[in-house]
Amino acid sequence: MRDWDDLRHFLAVARAGSTLGAARALGVNQTTCARRIAALEAATAMQLFERRQAGYRLTEAGARLLALAERVEQEVRALEGALEAERRMLSGRLRATTNESIANAVLTPFLARFREAYPRIRVEVTITDRALELARGEADVALRAGRQPEAVGVAVRRICHLPWTIYCARDYAMRHGVPTSRAEIGGHAVIGGEGSVAKIAGVRWLEEAAAGVEVVSRSGSLTNMTAAAVAGIGLAALPCMIGDREPALQRCFPPVPGIGGDLWLVVREEARGVPHVRAFLDSLVADLAAVRAMLEGTAPGRD
Repeated sequence: MRDWDDLRHFLAVARAGSTLGAARALGVNQTTCARRIAALEAATAMQLFERRQAGYRLTEAGARLLALAERVEQEVRALEGALEAERRMLSGRLRATTNESIANAVLTPFLARFREAYPRIRVEVTITDRALELARGEADVALRAGRQPEAVGVAVRRICHLPWTIYCARDYAMRHGVPTSRAEIGGHAVIGGEGSVAKIAGVRWLEEAAAGVEVVSRSGSLTNMTAAAVAGIGLAALPCMIGDREPALQRCFPPVPGIGGDLWLVVREEARGVPHVRAFLDSLVADLAAVRAMLEGTAPGRD
């Protein structure tokens, strides 16, 4: 015997009478289902099914295993139910912080799902470009982009790379064309930054590439810069996780090396072992893994 997943596939085939029916019930492909059955038969050294043209039929050994597998299934479901009840009872308060761009792209959608799973955990979010001091108790958890955060009293985990490139509106591209390299940016209208946004590597890179060209719009907000690009005002440097999510925008060229940063998960050392904070961290890490292609700008269909 290997694991519960093999038994789960066995039960599905026994009930459906075929690997095709079982695959549909489990949401997997037929090849995976057939491979699981073959692996289970090899592990148990028993033929569990007769393969017939009409489908799979249990052998005597398979029928005996079916009774045992159904008992295991009941125990697994009981355990899952108990764990679900325990999880939903978990309660507490935690404070999370990030900037507006990461909040809109990642944290806010995650929180909607997290609240469904953990209704008694209260998450308070502070959206700010200022790096709150977790070690001093200003927040418990932070998502930060850029260089690795350095601070005493916190644990830091790298999530992934966040690439940047240059975007323009599709209608802008139809009217003015699209630069395909840094050298071609000079003939285009440019959206620049101000304040802390002007210091971001990608924003600086675009303004330096467009030296001598009038910057037609400036903003201290990446969200507003995105809106300006969508409106067709000019070119904007944006992280792929923002630009790729806007149907009205297109990439001018692939992500530019050296102007991106990394995404970091930071947690206050004193808080990370607390059960409800641990549940939040584990759930967030799993959610970030699920959207990794979006964060890294590798999702299918990007031009």
